[in-house]
Amino acid sequence: MLLEYKDMRTTPENMLFESYIPDGMNFWVEFMLEHIPAYGLMLLEIALDFLICTIISLTTLQFKLLGYELETIFCNPEDTSHQTSEKIRRCNLHHTFLLRRNNFRIGK
Repeated sequence: MLLEYKDMRTTPENMLFESYIPDGMNFWVEFMLEHIPAYGLMLLEIALDFLICTIISLTTLQFKLLGYELETIFCNPEDTSHQTSEKIRRCNLHHTFLLRRNNFRIGK
């Protein structure tokens, strides 16, 4: 059964709500206008998810590298105190860098 309205084209019965269907618009044009942006938005969301996962993975890797460097500071008994201090200083700089980069502040 089709419903007839005075200022609208024929509206199928299975539609959930009454809608205006312009004369020059067919189903496939409306389908494309709705679905192409929807797929584009899904791809943007997926890309953002991958970006966030990549940033988190690389940050985790940096902390693991720092942990390995800290474990190996005192492994070589032939190191002088100056070399050991230099290793500690490099680890301190690396740790400070990671803390600065991972402290996400909005507006600063």
